[in-house]
Amino acid sequence: MPKVAPAYLEERRRSIIVAATRVFSLKGVEAATMADVAEEAGITAGAIYRYFPGKRELADCCFSENAAPILGQWMQEPPHGVSPLEDLHQLAVASYAILNDPVEHEHTLINLEVVLKMRRDNDLAGLAEIAAADDQVADGITRWITAAQESGELGADLNPSLLARALMSLYWGARLAKLMNQDADTNGELGEILKLMNASARLARG
Repeated sequence: MPKVAPAYLEERRRSIIVAATRVFSLKGVEAATMADVAEEAGITAGAIYRYFPGKRELADCCFSENAAPILGQWMQEPPHGVSPLEDLHQLAVASYAILNDPVEHEHTLINLEVVLKMRRDNDLAGLAEIAAADDQVADGITRWITAAQESGELGADLNPSLLARALMSLYWGARLAKLMNQDADTNGELGEILKLMNASARLARG
């Protein structure tokens, strides 16, 4: 049997995610079936299971696919010898830039539906899994803030862990704002937050 090229497998996986995102956002994750996704993707339902074990895992991928590269950067160790605060700003801007992609409207809908269903069903294991993923990102942001404090760019009076959580809350709020109003200027709002951080940096340097 000829070996299937990795590029083909990745292309097929991406086509499934695109189709699932469209179907889930229109019908809802709970109501949609794998057969619906398969029809949208132009493949058999059985073919989907070669890439995703179930609908929940597919829905998770629909939400995280675009943000994965940025999330990976947040969870890396801050580089030495440069400005951690400037790098933190650039990562924040990149994170918010994703929200201007029209497909993120669909991703936010999917994620909200999954979380709401877990809460209604009292799915504590599922909620804990989501919380653990958020904890990883928060820990990464905390490291960047701590590095900025150690370099003297941010004041030592700031609590890096709570500030990281606050920034994440602002991000989720921005996602909801975009869901309610696609014209919401979330980039401008982030800019004002970064100005406050720059002001703190100036105070830290005296």
